[in-house]
Amino acid sequence: MQVRDEGGFDRVKEGLSPEMFDLDRALEARLAESRAIRYVSLIARLCDEEGCLATVPGRDRQLMTVDSGHFSPAGSIYVGDTILRPYLRSH
Repeated sequence: MQVRDEGGFDRVKEGLSPEMFDLDRALEARLAESRAIRYVSLIARLCDEEGCLATVPGRDRQLMTVDSGHFSPAGSIYVGDTILRPYLRSH
């Protein structure tokens, strides 16, 4: 497994599914003109050419996910606070 550590932001590159990246880009393109749905790509925010975040930035090396399809509690908080919050309406 290839792991890169810069300032505690471990990224994992091995074992990622290229099909998921393709699907993400296709969904983003398909929904780009939608007035009813705003597609927010988590892949685009959590992954780059070096891999995807494996630990939560600033959370003392807590894992981002618990398996291939579920965020950890700390990962969920990170995604909600840093990626999704700007898209949510305040009531």
